[in-house]
This record gives sequence, C-alpha cells and structure tokens, in this order.
Amino acid sequence: MDEGVAIQYWVANVPARLTFLFGITGYVYLFKETGVFGSGSAMKASFGEPLQNSLVFTWGFFEIAAWFWVSCYAPQ
Repeated sequence: MDEGVAIQYWVANVPARLTFLFGITGYVYLFKETGVFGSGSAMKASFGEPLQNSLVFTWGFFEIAAWFWVSCYAPQ
C-alpha cells in the first residue's frame, strides 16, 4: 500500500476513534463510584460498572492524546 494512502486512511479514522474514546473516558470519569454522577455504595450496580476503573480511564486518556498527536502532525 502506498504510504500516502495509508496516512489518509488513518487520518480519516481519527474523528470516529476520538468520539468513541471521549465517550468511554468521559463515562468512566463521570460515573465512577465517587464521580459526579456516581452510583455510590447504596445504589445497585449498573451494567457498565466493570468499566469504571483507573485502567480503562488511563487507556482512554493516552489513546486520546496519541490520536490528537496523529491528527495534528500528520502530513496534509
């Protein structure tokens, strides 16, 4: 595959990936147990409860940073 085509392909994927990553990272941050909309210990566990941990947040945060870097420094 030509390098120019490969770069265009990955740069075209950036908006979709960032939308997904902002969603999952924001969900983890806002809905964790001690978060703004958190369930607390008295509430029943929700479907997404296993996602609300530091590992998922860290993964999402670093992925967002990496994809912003890709989109900013990719040749146009």
